[in-house]
Amino acid sequence: MDKLEQTILEINTFVRKDLWQDFKVSAFEYGSLKIVGGIDLSSNHTIEITFIATSFMEINYTWMTDTSKDMLMLASDEENLYLNAKYQIEEGYTLFKIIPEYFEEQEDFGFFVAAKDISFKTEKVYYFPSKSDTDL
Repeated sequence: MDKLEQTILEINTFVRKDLWQDFKVSAFEYGSLKIVGGIDLSSNHTIEITFIATSFMEINYTWMTDTSKDMLMLASDEENLYLNAKYQIEEGYTLFKIIPEYFEEQEDFGFFVAAKDISFKTEKVYYFPSKSDTDL
């Protein structure tokens, strides 16, 4: 298993720990796409996934994920061929596939991101200060 496959495995393993996970696009800066996920995105997230040197994306702003299944994978050979022919994705980029929940009626549906690399961090990030932080 190479580094990329190991990273995808670690992301999927972390996401599967929760009963559900919601995701959203957090930022697209300097060519990197950041998505965050967690149980309650109105107050915090527990995982941040960064697609480094992103050249292409076909993705919703928010979505839910079925945590009983893998949510992130490498695109299939057919998907690579189809999207490369349609969008001329440059050589050297990896095509990632994100599987959102509630799109089962659309066979093989997914969001796609072409990037040079992927990284992630798992820490609970609160969007608002806690009560104890404001009482200082």
